[in-house]
Amino acid sequence: MEETLLSAKMIDFHSHILPQIDDGAHDMEESVALANMYVKAGFSHVTATPHCHPGTFATPDPQVILDKIDLLNAVLKEKGVPLTILQGMEIGIDPALIPMLKQDRILSLGGSKTLLLETPFQRLPQGWERLMLELKTAGYQVLMGHPERSAQLSHAPDICRQFVDLGLYLQVTWDSFLGNNGPGPKYLAESLILSGAAHVLATDSHHVYARNPGNVNEGYRRLRRLIGDKNAALLCRENPQRILQNAEPISMQPTGNVSPRLNPFNWRYFFNKG
Repeated sequence: MEETLLSAKMIDFHSHILPQIDDGAHDMEESVALANMYVKAGFSHVTATPHCHPGTFATPDPQVILDKIDLLNAVLKEKGVPLTILQGMEIGIDPALIPMLKQDRILSLGGSKTLLLETPFQRLPQGWERLMLELKTAGYQVLMGHPERSAQLSHAPDICRQFVDLGLYLQVTWDSFLGNNGPGPKYLAESLILSGAAHVLATDSHHVYARNPGNVNEGYRRLRRLIGDKNAALLCRENPQRILQNAEPISMQPTGNVSPRLNPFNWRYFFNKG
């Protein structure tokens, strides 16, 4: 895997591209159409991350996911679509996650030691800090999916500081960065990027008609203007590669393109904004 990934373009860590397993692609035809959109947008690898909610019945069998990945990869190869699908899950924050990991019922991102956890859209559950520490103690890294879409974090962004202090990684969604999820998520997405807290960007793709990679080219141009070429490549290519190789993501470098009101490492301004 390492040799391939080192020559990769972009890698997406959040996608519901697999057919008929959650609220993502309806069928194989739509999965292939999404794959073509990914290639056009400049991706070479995508982690399939179906929803998994520990403690509920919405916990797909990992083997079912792996079989669907194998089938989709075979279809893409047959059709000449140069995209590789990797394993993963978008996992709900719940104490039941720990026993599920011990039972091998959870898939990490691309077989790495990093798990994609879904940041709740409303509030984090009680005891989430203890769960994160347990995961770290067990040898896992955590990538928090779309924190900018959380109503709680929008009103209390200092919780993002807790994420950073706990050694968690943050994944911002392209749609939020572009303003497609509303002004609140857009502001928090930009703030996380400008403050140096964001580690990767992802599409959270679901369908060909909405929430897909079709806006990534525009988003990447805006990102380059905001933080520069080197930092943009870091968030979209290098850090995803490093995470898949179980290496620590690299922090963004200061750039003159960043507004002085939001210095890349000026957490004091960000967290005292109110």
